[in-house]
Amino acid sequence: MTGGGSGIGSAIAGHLAARGARVVALDRDPDAADRARAEHGLAGSVTADVTDAAAVEAAVAEAAALLGGLDGLVNNAGIEVLGGIDQLDEEQWDLQFDVNVKGVFLVTRAALPHLLESAPAAVVNTASDVGLGGEIGIDAYVASKHAVVGLTRSLALTWARRGLRFNAICPGTTLTPLTERHFAAAGGDEASASRTIPAGRLARPEEIAAGVGYLLGDEAAYVNGTTLVVDGGATAGPFSLDSLEERHHA
Repeated sequence: MTGGGSGIGSAIAGHLAARGARVVALDRDPDAADRARAEHGLAGSVTADVTDAAAVEAAVAEAAALLGGLDGLVNNAGIEVLGGIDQLDEEQWDLQFDVNVKGVFLVTRAALPHLLESAPAAVVNTASDVGLGGEIGIDAYVASKHAVVGLTRSLALTWARRGLRFNAICPGTTLTPLTERHFAAAGGDEASASRTIPAGRLARPEEIAAGVGYLLGDEAAYVNGTTLVVDGGATAGPFSLDSLEERHHA
């Protein structure tokens, strides 16, 4: 799995390993990948930048060798570039798509022969709840996650008859180091962000990991081309904490 060294990725790796899966964590930071391997008792760790085709090919081949094949893949590596289109330069836009979309393409392409050999097999791509709607101030990120959802659906159609399933997990705002950096850069904090979520809090990485575990598992054998939203109700519709409190006290 990619982006396995920290945050949601590390939680996914730990969740899967705890349930008996043999997992290799791929991360561009070798120290982070090694920490995840040691913490969760993973089968191995490999290093690659998901935007580098040659590095991805080598890392996926190494992971397949360590595991004796691949019957599952989680494309979780991602970044969030802040700013609207009036604030972003071309390099920032390209970086956002290189990591979040091209990375999914390169890793999936490299893994495809191994997945087909092990079919039935499953792939889960980490998108976002904003990949199903919009959000002010993160235009490139929103667009990239819409692309991940679209790619997931297309791949599901293309490879279903060959025994492969492709689904997307769409987390809401989750308490991770990435989110904390977002708060630091853009202002705000966990408490203020929680006011916009019907559940009244941010997601925990372990809750996203549980969704990924379901999509990869046999229980989801007939689930293909879907988007599993884990966002505390944030995309259910317009939400106002003030209006909710008024209703409850009426």
